Amino acid sequence: MSLAALSHQKWATVTVTTATAIGILDHIYTAITQANDYAATAIASPLTGVTKYQNAGNTEAVYGAFGYGSALTPKFLIAGVNAARTPLMAASTQGSHTYTSNVLMAGLTVSAGAFASWDHASQPFTSGRPIGLCKYFNVGALTASKIHAYVTAETLWVFIEDSANGVWGFTLGAHLDPDSTDASDAETDGRVYSVIASGTAAAIASTMHSSTATVFPGHQATATNAHHLSLIPGSATCAPTNRLDCMIQSTTTAMITRSSRPGRKTQLFRDTTADRLVGRWREVEVVRDSKLGLTQAPAGVDAWHYVGGSATADVDCFGLRT
Repeated sequence: MSLAALSHQKWATVTVTTATAIGILDHIYTAITQANDYAATAIASPLTGVTKYQNAGNTEAVYGAFGYGSALTPKFLIAGVNAARTPLMAASTQGSHTYTSNVLMAGLTVSAGAFASWDHASQPFTSGRPIGLCKYFNVGALTASKIHAYVTAETLWVFIEDSANGVWGFTLGAHLDPDSTDASDAETDGRVYSVIASGTAAAIASTMHSSTATVFPGHQATATNAHHLSLIPGSATCAPTNRLDCMIQSTTTAMITRSSRPGRKTQLFRDTTADRLVGRWREVEVVRDSKLGLTQAPAGVDAWHYVGGSATADVDCFGLRT
């Protein structure tokens, strides 16, 4: 049984004026709590309880929940500080992220209790099944210039452009539809929860469709590389998750018909340890080459938002359906 279709909304892009860990987290908070979307239309954000955690007035984390009503109360956590800490980091049978000062990270907890401490060694919320923090932006090595953020009732996407036009970021939530309600395939609410992060070794690849692994939105064991971890239903264990099928060598025209109608391709994911299908990416599809931040709007009606590894050049992109 398929889950309800997700509709992606794009907030206005936020220009970074303070490129420290504290400043970028403040900018992300601003981006995901805006009252209007990119077209200056009021946005009814499904996020709830979005809060900044501050230590002596300095923002070290942003956290919140999805308000679609699941009894599993998934909550997200975005954090980082230029100091020594010991947070719970993401781990899997194929590698883990390790904490590094001055690096931004993101994570998700299912069946989450109240916020406890972002740098708690085992439980950032008072209860739940956490996917530990995954790295996505090295503040010490890069200068952030813009924040792009997208939201659905069940997922959150955040991308950071750097001053050299690289793109880094994460997405988390109930991304995958297992098309099954069996307890081995889906949580009790029918969903699969995951965190996908670019890592800090390399920006999101402009040719990400040429490989099923190692690059965003895939998983690699190396601590600084891209991670895609999905909670195994009913478990506190994560599965390393990669695209199932080989990607196309796309161009700006390869997925446009002769009459200029845009095409799209469903994306499936598998557990690379068990070699089992995990699910379909919900309303996120392979589309033609384009730029991060642009929107496909035939006849003036938004169809999807383009996300990829550049906001200045046409590169491999996914389309976030509206």
